[in-house]
Amino acid sequence: MNVINYREDEQIFTELIKQLLQTDSKLRLGTGYLNIQSEIWAELMRSKSKIELLTSSPKANGFYNGGRVKKYIPGLYR
Repeated sequence: MNVINYREDEQIFTELIKQLLQTDSKLRLGTGYLNIQSEIWAELMRSKSKIELLTSSPKANGFYNGGRVKKYIPGLYR
């Protein structure tokens, strides 16, 4: 909710990721729409932890083959 400068979720999640990745932990992230901020990506790339990402297929998206402009939305998320 950057529009109203409410970033508490982002700050907490970023700090959690930083703390987890300082250990030899295993991190599993799952999301229907992969949209990880650059600061979090940087932390993930620096980590020596095992990281697994699970995302949905564009074909699983309700916009897939939606016609007109809608059919391009799954590709934009990818």
